[in-house]
Amino acid sequence: MEYHASATIAAPVKEVWDILVDTDHWHEWDPHVVRVEGHAILGGRIRMYTTLSSTTVPVEVAEFEQPNRMVWRGGLPFGLMTGTRTFSLTEADGATTFVLHEVFTGPLVGILGRFMPDLQPTFEVHVEGLRARIEG
Repeated sequence: MEYHASATIAAPVKEVWDILVDTDHWHEWDPHVVRVEGHAILGGRIRMYTTLSSTTVPVEVAEFEQPNRMVWRGGLPFGLMTGTRTFSLTEADGATTFVLHEVFTGPLVGILGRFMPDLQPTFEVHVEGLRARIEG
């Protein structure tokens, strides 16, 4: 199971990165985010509360390459189902290409995936919300 969304944002990568890692304010530009607990730092533990589900799975910031890449990883014990969410930013000609990508792996993906909401629309809203926040 995999989700992907991207946008070109008319701003330098550092400006986009600063808004992206400020998870305390995601609820201001992503209508699906109720709140985010924790900090986007290497090894940080994050718990995101959304309008999609009453449950949440804590994730760890597994990679943090400022200002170009951040990876969150979390899931069920023993690798039964793991989500790996990658935030990638690339700058060219003063604009930033932002890519949000998540892959779910593990033996229970097929079974549990049937009970999960379709995350594709939320990925698109997240990416567009970030673009709109920065571009005004």
